[in-house]
Amino acid sequence: MNIKNRRYLFFSPLFLVFCLNGFAMAADKQSLPPNAHPEPYGKGWDCDFGYQEEGGQCKALELPDHSYISPVGNDWECNRGYRQDGDDCVKIRVPENAYLDPIEYRGWSCKRGFRSINNACEKIHLPKHGYLTFGAYGDSWDCRRGYRRTETTCEPIKVPRHAYLDDASAEGWSCELGYGKEDAKCLEIVVPENAFPTYTDDGSGWQCSRGYQAVEGKCVKVVVPDDAYLTAAGDQWECVRGYMKSGNECIDIDIPQNAHLDYSGDEWRCNDGYAQEEDKCIRNW
Repeated sequence: MNIKNRRYLFFSPLFLVFCLNGFAMAADKQSLPPNAHPEPYGKGWDCDFGYQEEGGQCKALELPDHSYISPVGNDWECNRGYRQDGDDCVKIRVPENAYLDPIEYRGWSCKRGFRSINNACEKIHLPKHGYLTFGAYGDSWDCRRGYRRTETTCEPIKVPRHAYLDDASAEGWSCELGYGKEDAKCLEIVVPENAFPTYTDDGSGWQCSRGYQAVEGKCVKVVVPDDAYLTAAGDQWECVRGYMKSGNECIDIDIPQNAHLDYSGDEWRCNDGYAQEEDKCIRNW
């Protein structure tokens, strides 16, 4: 076989592939509906710009007045100043002291210093010592520091002696360190012996040291009986495991036969297969 024939045999498979692809592309073009084009990826097709797929065909978009074809090309949108209402574009009625706003469903928002009431923009009346605020539901107003808002005014906050302005407080003020709030006043906190200040705005303002208990404004030493210990809080005592409280003492728990201490350590339970009858454990099987 000469070289010429060998070259022909080498290229013939490639030639066959190109031919088959060509036939397939021709077949795809023949299957495209009018006003359509093949997808850039895949084997499907898309409608041309300004057309919309409907029942396997590409139908021209029917644009209502005051509309334009969307950037995607298969739908329409209303011109600025109009909003969609079914298959039409209706003019947006912008009230006085408002502006067009495509983010809002109604198509408009009130200017700063006005708020929407019954499809109108009503001026916000700022009281003395007030200022405009902006929120999720439009503009409103609040009072400057040192004033408290009422329904229509800003009233001054009366800060007592040894107090300071505090926006986080319900009254608008808090007491200085070493003072406690009582009847709209800040009174000096007197820390008793064996106690320490807590520097909080509520309660007594002090706490007893560990091993002491608050009794009538004083810190009384906690007397821990035998077989007992101070609790984590430090102002009470509990009996050790195997003992139970009896007045101011810890007494040994009398465990009957066929019983054991429970998880808490201050009571007993019958073993499996036994049931409690008064202070005994009786076999129940």
